[in-house]
Amino acid sequence: MKTQHFLKERGISCGKAGVYRIYTSIVEKELDQVIKKQRSMIQNRLDREVQLAQRKVEQAEKQRAQEKNRQKKDHIADATEEYRGRIRLARSKVKSDIKKEKIPGICKRDIWFSLFMPTFLTDYVLLALTWLTVALGIPAIIYLLIPNRQIWHFYILFPLFVVSTILVYIKIYQATVGKHREILKECREQINEIHELKERIRKTEKNINRSDDESSYELKELDEKIEQARNLLNQAKTNQEAGMQEFEQKTRLEIADEFREKSKEKLEQLTGAMNELSKEKNLSMELAAELHLELIDDYEAKIGAENMTRPRLEQILQNLENGSADTLESALEIPASAQNVVH
Repeated sequence: MKTQHFLKERGISCGKAGVYRIYTSIVEKELDQVIKKQRSMIQNRLDREVQLAQRKVEQAEKQRAQEKNRQKKDHIADATEEYRGRIRLARSKVKSDIKKEKIPGICKRDIWFSLFMPTFLTDYVLLALTWLTVALGIPAIIYLLIPNRQIWHFYILFPLFVVSTILVYIKIYQATVGKHREILKECREQINEIHELKERIRKTEKNINRSDDESSYELKELDEKIEQARNLLNQAKTNQEAGMQEFEQKTRLEIADEFREKSKEKLEQLTGAMNELSKEKNLSMELAAELHLELIDDYEAKIGAENMTRPRLEQILQNLENGSADTLESALEIPASAQNVVH
């Protein structure tokens, strides 16, 4: 009875509940890590399949867009080939007529016709801007470059350039239009036709670019390729959803069962080993408790129950060690000091 009470006071127990709780907690944490790792691996693999399918769709669509643009350019070139041919003939005739009549080569340029034989609104706008630049812009720049300039400098430069511009314009006009009016008039008509043909080309290009009709383009094979790529993408997404659903509903549970089964074997081994250690520990504690009780029973009768306290025993031992007493009986006769009593 005394031995059992001694062990109980020190909390010695051979139960398995504590071991199970600790080990189960460790197992569950490791199991969570394993499941997370497996889930991540499966998720990454399925994501890569979806991304690969998505890239195939994008590549197929890009290839189709490039092929459509190429065929559209060919379509525009075919639709405007007649206009471009007529433009080449008109320009060739203008150059030929000007060269034949020995008219200055500058007269074959469109800008010359805009300045000296304007017809369209854009020609008059260009003529006005040219006059402002030469008659006003150039004098203003020269005026700003003059050191220590005065306002009267500009009053001289402005009319000077206006008059000079008018004289130069008249001179060029007389040397070209004044001498070759009929030929240049015919050339102007050719230039007008070129402008009209260019406008037709712009309208044709605009209409073709805006049109949603793709019947004239050979894109059937590329459309089938896009459709196949999109089907693969949809299948990859379906596999992704099914794969994750299967993992959560089946694979995860199988992993948990297998992991717990292996852990159960380890737990049984651990529990067995701990039981052995616990038995050895309990046996040692029982022996120590019995020995302690035997010592108490043996010495309590000799030295008295009042001397069995720890402070009193330490004082008796100190008296024997320092020479105050040479036997146990003489050490017992020395009364306890006030300090030790308090202690």
